[in-house]
Amino acid sequence: MKVLFIAIQSLLYLIILTAELFSLTGISAVKFAVIALCALYALHLTASQFKSSHPLFLLIRLLTLAADYLLVIRDDHYLLAVGLFVSVEILYGILMDNRQFWKWRLTASVVMAALLTVLGRFSLLNLLALVNIVNLTFNCLDALSLRQPIWFWGFMLFWLCDVSVGAHNLLPENRIIPYAIWLFYVPSQVILCLGESINEEK
Repeated sequence: MKVLFIAIQSLLYLIILTAELFSLTGISAVKFAVIALCALYALHLTASQFKSSHPLFLLIRLLTLAADYLLVIRDDHYLLAVGLFVSVEILYGILMDNRQFWKWRLTASVVMAALLTVLGRFSLLNLLALVNIVNLTFNCLDALSLRQPIWFWGFMLFWLCDVSVGAHNLLPENRIIPYAIWLFYVPSQVILCLGESINEEK
């Protein structure tokens, strides 16, 4: 199952990158298929390893699926979508159960809210976007401290994707940033899925 999952995702990744490189449209379904396959893979893990499978893995995949449905297919409800991604990062933090960083996550989030207020850019959407980056950053640190390299690289690529999304919203439109978003996002989700399967096999 794992080999088939990687093979199909690699093909979808190639299609997406080719479409982004040549500014082709009409591939939203292909992009969404990447996340749908991740959810199906998590469902397979849950069904085949019911006793050892952590229920949060499947919940994370379903929340990610819902967020990407709003962003990729519907292209609306951005506040809800970003809120779902924040929930995903918090759940990953709970899974890694590294309590030493939780107070820093909260402190950094409060600092971000204060910074947005001082700069006159405070909105719930901006706050959630920065809180998501904060949690992704600490998930990278958690994975490093727990010596989980596959999760570290998944979170690192996810972090680069989020930075690219921020650049896309702040900088003039260009062809490079949308390409970078999907260059980082697809492998981040696949790697995190594989990390989930490795964790469950232990």
